[in-house]
Amino acid sequence: MIGAFMASAAAHATGVIGVKLPDVVTLPSFVALGAIVGTRFSGLKPRDILALLKPTVASFLAVTALARLLLRRRLGAQSSGRAGLRRLRARRARGHDADRLSARP
Repeated sequence: MIGAFMASAAAHATGVIGVKLPDVVTLPSFVALGAIVGTRFSGLKPRDILALLKPTVASFLAVTALARLLLRRRLGAQSSGRAGLRRLRARRARGHDADRLSARP
């Protein structure tokens, strides 16, 4: 299921797929998907779900930190916050397109 989500996200993000399905198709799909995910948790005790919370949060934070690092390098910002934003604005003023995820010149 995750592989299909990732493939769809990549296809939409890169512009390979640029259409939106009608709501009459997507809404029932979301309901079915929610039912499938819900059945995965049937029979689990709250204690079991809480035990999964720690590794879930840890993996989420690890992936978020990696994405942040890669985007900072890709955009050319050496620091986060206002200093990084000032650097991006300076790049834009020099003629570099800071809005796009393009390689550094």
